[in-house]
Amino acid sequence: MCIYRMFVYFYVSIEEFIPLLRERMNVLNPYVRQFLVGWMTILDSVPDIDMLVLLLKSIDYGRMAEILVQRASSPDEFTRWTAIT
Repeated sequence: MCIYRMFVYFYVSIEEFIPLLRERMNVLNPYVRQFLVGWMTILDSVPDIDMLVLLLKSIDYGRMAEILVQRASSPDEFTRWTAIT
């Protein structure tokens, strides 16, 4: 069994991961965000998981707009640039 399937089926379910992802989207630490993007990339590569559908179902678009506004006013130039583009 590949490592991705082991993670998904034996360690944590996607239904448990998405709320954790949503909770940590508010973190300003770039290392935490990079870690989350890494996990989303790994999970997106698993054929049985449609991350786009899962993310679209779990996103509160009003909250997402609020997060983008916060990131656009960040003192970190890379964070500002990423939020704006």
